[in-house]
Amino acid sequence: GLTGATGSDRLFVAATINTVRKVLVYDQAHLADGAQAPSRVFEPQGFSTLSPALDAQRDILYLRAQAAAAIHVYTSASTREGVVTPDRTIIVSFPGITVGDWVTSLAVAPENDLLFVGMVLGQLLVYRDISMRQGTVTPTQYERVDTNLFALGVFAQ
Repeated sequence: GLTGATGSDRLFVAATINTVRKVLVYDQAHLADGAQAPSRVFEPQGFSTLSPALDAQRDILYLRAQAAAAIHVYTSASTREGVVTPDRTIIVSFPGITVGDWVTSLAVAPENDLLFVGMVLGQLLVYRDISMRQGTVTPTQYERVDTNLFALGVFAQ
């Protein structure tokens, strides 16, 4: 997966390279031509490469944990290097969550400090004031929007 932010010239790419999950950081992303080496590489532990989300205002990267209903939070994301552990972990919880449900997608609206979370069984969760949250957090709003939910995007107007 990849993520960036409006007004930011930095791109984060979550990928598996030689069986190791990594985040590649490209500064001055507008100059990237496909052959450019990343500016930095870091290796978060126990994360999924699906749907990373960046809050460039606060320099926070949200990554879906390999654990079904957890999100890892990395502060100072733009300067991370090497093997890293999350600064915080958010455990997704809402009425009716089942063992078979897991986080599929993440999207950030930094201007309002919101995190949108898509779940495989079709729930859309909205977390307010997410930048300082940790532990088991109940969403501000949640709604079942379909039988499955695999992708999210947030667009400002």
